[in-house]
Amino acid sequence: MRWLLAVFLLFTAGSLFFFGYIELYALSYACGAVYFLAVWAVFRSGASPWPAGVALLAAVAFGLSAAVFVPSWLLVLHWKFRGESGPFPLKHAAAALCVLSVLVFVAAYVVTGAANEEMQLMPLAPFQKTTGGVPGGWQQYTLFSRAHLVDMLNALLLVAGPALAVCVAALAVARRASAWRDPAVLTGLVAAVGGVLFVFFGHARLGLARDWDLAALPLLGLAFLAASLLAALAKEGKIVLAPLLPLLLALALGDTWVWMRVNIDEDASARRLESIVDRDAAVLLPIHTYTALENLRKHYRALRSEDHHVATLKRMIATGYHKPDTYEKFLGVLAQRRSPEERGRDLSWVFERLLAESASMNGPAGYAVVAPRTLRELAAKALLIGAQTGESGRVRDVLPRFRAALEPWKEAGLVEAFVTPGLTPDDVADRVAAAIDSATADAALLIAAARVHRAAARYAAAATLYERAITRDPDGYPESYIALAQICFEQLGDRARSEDALRRCLAQAPGSAEAAEARRILLLMQQQR
Repeated sequence: MRWLLAVFLLFTAGSLFFFGYIELYALSYACGAVYFLAVWAVFRSGASPWPAGVALLAAVAFGLSAAVFVPSWLLVLHWKFRGESGPFPLKHAAAALCVLSVLVFVAAYVVTGAANEEMQLMPLAPFQKTTGGVPGGWQQYTLFSRAHLVDMLNALLLVAGPALAVCVAALAVARRASAWRDPAVLTGLVAAVGGVLFVFFGHARLGLARDWDLAALPLLGLAFLAASLLAALAKEGKIVLAPLLPLLLALALGDTWVWMRVNIDEDASARRLESIVDRDAAVLLPIHTYTALENLRKHYRALRSEDHHVATLKRMIATGYHKPDTYEKFLGVLAQRRSPEERGRDLSWVFERLLAESASMNGPAGYAVVAPRTLRELAAKALLIGAQTGESGRVRDVLPRFRAALEPWKEAGLVEAFVTPGLTPDDVADRVAAAIDSATADAALLIAAARVHRAAARYAAAATLYERAITRDPDGYPESYIALAQICFEQLGDRARSEDALRRCLAQAPGSAEAAEARRILLLMQQQR
């Protein structure tokens, strides 16, 4: 029986918790496995039920979902202190506890309602998320939706596939066997009912395909049921256990190995997540699609996969969530695009996208609406990137459309200063000064203006703009610290301010090339004292 328990409790998808998993589910899962081992000892060797209770308490402390096993422990206590027969036989107690588990979930719906984002139960009907009165998209992923039912089946097969197969086979060939009245089997049945109910009714906000780990601990009850059932059938003489063990072990290991192969291979794991996002985007809240895409974006950025990175950012923008931040990331990647052709196509895409945003910027508030001031600065930044990367013609062509859509658009003067031929440095600086005011928040625009003022020998203004930029974004543009330090030391004669800028560079961008340069300059300045 120890081998059976090892197969069902350890060699399942739950074992993935012990391969670099960072949440507390691993500890809760381990304590849950210890609980069922202790329960088995109670039935087969007459051990005390209290060690099982302590293990269950620890499992609940690390993961509240383990509370679904409390009814099974109550049944253990019933058997230990009252036996199998008596006024209230064990099988009747098991049935009552199963019904009680169902009633708990029904009562929870009555108390909490049928559909909202905050509830811990799967919504019964679609609902619209609102934050501070602002709409945040619809969730169509509901209790009886096709997507949820398919995910439920997949979760059962993934987390407890071998155990589920054993239970189905036992029902098919031995449903009248006395093994079903065995105390350990009844305890497993109560635990399995509670676990399956939790997985079915629990609100998996990311969808069970991504939140499959929520199912691993509750479905341990199904694993214990399968192991207890096989042992009881073997004791009754219905099966011979020894020949089945290698087959069960192969089935469990195969189930786990297939899943581990997907997760060990980062590219395969990313492709799987993309397929899940594609499938669930229409039924989950947009914010949850966004978070999945953000994880994919970080993966592709780490791989330096430009095309995938850009494509993922476009999809993030399409969700409507955190648009300003995502546009900033997109423009940052766009400025470094290696292929001029790809950069040109992406510029055209972002120009059209920002123009489309302007149609809703003055309309009703919503999660997908970009504020007018933010949109004007984003448009100016996108056009500046085009002007600075050899696309001045494209910028001049689209600039009138932006002027018409974003009027009044003060920042347009900044763009025009870069794409209008024949201007002197002073003319450019004058236009830029008129385009930037005290409310300008985008660090990239402030830095562009600072460079123009520096080129026009307006050093005090340049230093002020650099200060505003690094205050706004302390670690996004480390080269600005070096530029500020040079201006303060060489043109303004302010040694203390220069040294302060260099030290801030070391603090905000450690390990960067700019930090190495700041360290070198500071050393030279100290030697000159």
